[in-house]
Amino acid sequence: MVRIFQLDFKTSYPKGLLFFMDHEDGKSDYIAVFLKDGKLVYSFNCGSGPSYLATEYRVDDGKWHNVEFSRVAKVGKLVLDSIEAKVEVHNRESHGSTTNLEVKPNIYLGGVDNSIAGREDIKRHLRFRANDDIPGFVGCLKNLKYESTRNGKTRMKSLGTKWETNNRVIPCSEKVEPGYFFGVGGGRIRAEQRFRVGLDFDITMMIKPRNLTGILAAVRGRRDYLVLRMEDGAVTFTVDNGRGNITAIFNPSDKHEFCNGQWHEIHAVKAKNVVTLSVNKIFAQPGIGVPGVSSTDTNNPLFLGGHPRPGKFGTPGIPPGEVNYSGCMKDVVIEGKPVEMNDDRIIGDIQSHVCSTI
Repeated sequence: MVRIFQLDFKTSYPKGLLFFMDHEDGKSDYIAVFLKDGKLVYSFNCGSGPSYLATEYRVDDGKWHNVEFSRVAKVGKLVLDSIEAKVEVHNRESHGSTTNLEVKPNIYLGGVDNSIAGREDIKRHLRFRANDDIPGFVGCLKNLKYESTRNGKTRMKSLGTKWETNNRVIPCSEKVEPGYFFGVGGGRIRAEQRFRVGLDFDITMMIKPRNLTGILAAVRGRRDYLVLRMEDGAVTFTVDNGRGNITAIFNPSDKHEFCNGQWHEIHAVKAKNVVTLSVNKIFAQPGIGVPGVSSTDTNNPLFLGGHPRPGKFGTPGIPPGEVNYSGCMKDVVIEGKPVEMNDDRIIGDIQSHVCSTI
């Protein structure tokens, strides 16, 4: 019986599922290794209750780590970088009287199907919040091995050289960093399903562009709208409260300045009928609108990186192929709240979680 697994991993993200094995008939037996709050957790269930072995320190440091997880009957063992994790007895064991794991080789690496990610019993055993699906892993995984015994000899054997499915997984590279890459094919992220700008609005983001023109953020209503975009190398922030455009424009000394391979901070603020814009903490001339007309009435999705109807934002002179932003984007914060860019919000040519550094 296979009892020992080994795996190498590297990540800068505090949560995500590295390894999962379950019963094909949907029973409660499972084996799982995952990150939660930056710590590595090994959990298994023999059918009558889960174990929960967690490391004492964080491992989301962007460095390679080796994990070995095993069990004998209903007692588990977690070894990280050759050091066994110290775990209380009641967390080290699968509760109840059953000692056999009735699992067949349904093995997932880096994530699970939606049918499993949303299962309430699995989320409860892994101690994830009920309203959150089990998150996928963001980072690099390699050298998955398992203990194999043949002819009386035991050795660690590679597992998973040919996976049945490969969903949005790319080869590992040292030349990547966290972020979202918007490709030349065009794409957008739905940050909010229905968003009302109202009297005030505040957004910050980090961008590393690869084109000179494209929408960074946009939302519209029947008449009013808000759009943050690049135009021929300049950054423009425009709001229409129903009485015409209010615009702030940041013009760099060189229109190619933001395509220099470095991250740039964009901060746009609307306060009633005044809009302000700063790039890398340098402010542009603010835009001032009609006094007394202060609310931007929008009720549609707020998109990042593009928009399905860009012509509604006063961009008739921009060629269709240049409406979408191309390059990297990260650390988007709207109204003081970081945007969670879940995969179900991504539309089009976007590589989630990783940006190339070259």
